[in-house]
Formats: sequence, structure tokens, C-alpha cells
Amino acid sequence: MADRERIVPLLKTTYPFHKLDEGLINVVADAFESVNVPRGQRIYREGSPSDMDGLCLILEGKVRLVQTQKGQTRNVAVLGEGEMFG
Repeated sequence: MADRERIVPLLKTTYPFHKLDEGLINVVADAFESVNVPRGQRIYREGSPSDMDGLCLILEGKVRLVQTQKGQTRNVAVLGEGEMFG
């Protein structure tokens, strides 16, 4: 799997996986499923059911985290390659 070749190096440098030995890094990498999300598509909304219910590791692109309270939306963060959310 081509994505595995990208996942393993990211895990080796990403907390909390960076301290795992090679064997465990491979076990974790094998558990990841690659999903392409079109630009602008919502991945999930807090408190709502989602098809993506695990830890997401960004391989490429950016993810904007926003928070909406009382009708006001504010940007919380923009995450990029090697960062995680979920």
C-alpha cells in the first residue's frame, strides 16, 4: 500500500507514536485506513454521528477546525501534514 509508505515515517516522528519500536509502528500503521476527503467537505460535527470515528492522521492537505456556539463560528486551528484529530 502506497499510503503505508507515507504513514510509517509520520508515525515515527509524531507523538505519541514516536517512542514505539519498529514492530509496533508497523502494527499501528496497518490499522490505518486511507480516506480521501474532498476540499471543503465536513469530516464530522461534534455531537453528531460520523462515519469517521477514530484518530485521523493528516497525510496531505489541511484540516480547519471550527467551533460554533450561539450561532457564532470561530476558527480554532488549521492542522496540516503529520497532525492528528478525532
